[in-house]
Amino acid sequence: MLMQASEFLRRLWGAAPPGLIQLWRLDRKRSWYLDDPAQADPLAHGATDVYTGVGLAARSHGSYARARAHEIAAIAGLWLDIDVDDEATGKRGAAPDWSDALALAFALAPPTIVVSSGHGLHAWHLLERPWRFAGDGERTQAARAVARWQDLHRARARAGGWTIDSTHDLARLLRLPGTVNGKRGAARPVHVVIASRKRIARDRLIELGAAAALGRSSQRSAAASRNTPHRLAPPHERLPDRLRALIASSPAFAAAWRNGRGDVPGWSMSEYDLSIARQLVRAGWANGDIARAITLHRRRHDRDDPKATRVDYLLRTIAKARQDDSRAQARAQLRRLAEAGEP
Repeated sequence: MLMQASEFLRRLWGAAPPGLIQLWRLDRKRSWYLDDPAQADPLAHGATDVYTGVGLAARSHGSYARARAHEIAAIAGLWLDIDVDDEATGKRGAAPDWSDALALAFALAPPTIVVSSGHGLHAWHLLERPWRFAGDGERTQAARAVARWQDLHRARARAGGWTIDSTHDLARLLRLPGTVNGKRGAARPVHVVIASRKRIARDRLIELGAAAALGRSSQRSAAASRNTPHRLAPPHERLPDRLRALIASSPAFAAAWRNGRGDVPGWSMSEYDLSIARQLVRAGWANGDIARAITLHRRRHDRDDPKATRVDYLLRTIAKARQDDSRAQARAQLRRLAEAGEP
C-alpha cells in the first residue's frame, strides 16, 4: 500500500501534532524535529534507515540529540515490533512466518495500521486522539500501559515457541514508511500493508490489557491448583436479554446453543462450547460475558455439569476461541494482501 511518510504521520498525530514529530537517520546519526507531518516527505522518500519516534517531543533537542523518555509529550497509541525469522539477517527466535506475526498483531484487538518493516512488522493500535500527557503521572501510566501491552503479546508468542523484542520505552524509534530498511545490505522497502479507521478509546485499550492480564493470572492460578479446580458461582438461570436476542437472531448461534448443528454431527459438549465462544468473540463480547454464556449453555443440558463453572476450563475455551479468531483475521488479511500484490 503506497502511503507517504507524511500521510502515515498524519494518521498518528493529526494535521497539528500536540508536540514535535521526531525523525532520526542512522547513517548520519542526525535528528529532525517537525511541527508538520508534510515536512517529513523530503527527508524520508526513498531514504535508507530513517526512523520516527513513537512519541512526540515536548521541544527540539537539536540536530544530534534525541528526546529521552521523560521528555516525551504524547503518544498516538500502543505499538508492537514483531520480527520474523530471516536468513538474510540471521534472525532466529522471532515469529516463524508472516502469518504468525500478523496473528499476534490481532491477538487482543485489530490494529489500526500495520507496517512492513522489511524483516517483520509494526502493529499500531491507535487511540481516538493522541494521548497528551498532563504531567509525569500520566506519562508513567502510559509507559506502564505500553509495557503491559507488549508483555501480554510476548506471553502469547512464547506459548508458540518464539518471542518479540521489548520496545516499550517512550523514547523508542520505529522505521518510517516510505523509506528503505538497509539492514545487512538487504535493502527492503518499509511500507504500510494494512490501514483502517479502527481506533479505540484510551480507557478501553487499557481495559483490554488489564482484562488479558487478569486472564493470564487466572490461568496460572488454575494450573497451579489443578487438583482442586476453582469454580464460578452458578449464575442466575434466566438468560440475559443480550443472549436471548442472539439466539433469536442468529440461526448458527441458536444451533450451537441447542446442540443441533446438522453440519457437524457427533460434536461433544466442549466443541459446542468452543463454537459458542468463537461466535461471541466475533461479536465483540467480553471474557466474563462469554464465560457466563458457556456456563448457562452447559447447565441448560446438564444442571449439575461439573465443567459448567470451572474457571480453568472456561479460560481455556475462551483463549482458544480468541486465538482462532486472531488467526482467521490474519489469514484473511494475508489473502487480501496477496491479491493486492503486497509481500
